[in-house]
Amino acid sequence: STGEKVDETHVAWALLEAERVDPGQGYIDAALKNIQWATAYQKPNGWFEKCSLEDGSSTLTHTLGTVLRGVLEVYDFTKDIFSA
Repeated sequence: STGEKVDETHVAWALLEAERVDPGQGYIDAALKNIQWATAYQKPNGWFEKCSLEDGSSTLTHTLGTVLRGVLEVYDFTKDIFSA
């Protein structure tokens, strides 16, 4: 599907792995910006907007898990998901 989707935070995790291999290229900054963007769409109940495989109208547990994996991996790497 097309459009912005917060479940693509797993890409932030890949950027952190690139940072381990080739530090200082801006990968970590890009990963943090991605996570900050995604968490801006988190609702008070923990669910996320823009987190659907199809039309972006409904969050799925699968896509929610993908978002959380990206967020957790970035936190594990940085210990601070809100610094940039």
